Amino acid sequence: MKDKLIEILKNTPPTRLKFCGRMVGKTYTTLSGVAEHLIANDVVEVVRCKDCTYANENKELSDMCDCRLYRDMRKKTDFCNYGKRREG
Repeated sequence: MKDKLIEILKNTPPTRLKFCGRMVGKTYTTLSGVAEHLIANDVVEVVRCKDCTYANENKELSDMCDCRLYRDMRKKTDFCNYGKRREG
């Protein structure tokens, strides 16, 4: 996960990093400052509905999924704490 975080931060514009820092009440001047903060905090990977094993593609609405777990429709970009990444 650390390598993935470093890759993401390298591709993030500096102005965006400053904004992220303000959101958590800190000012970061380096990528390593942001990385240290994120690694030190409880960060978990989320599974978006579009990648979840419980989601079926909705044929009528292209930006929605039918969730078999909650038995309702969700946006493809939504996520929940029960999501499981689809294999392959």
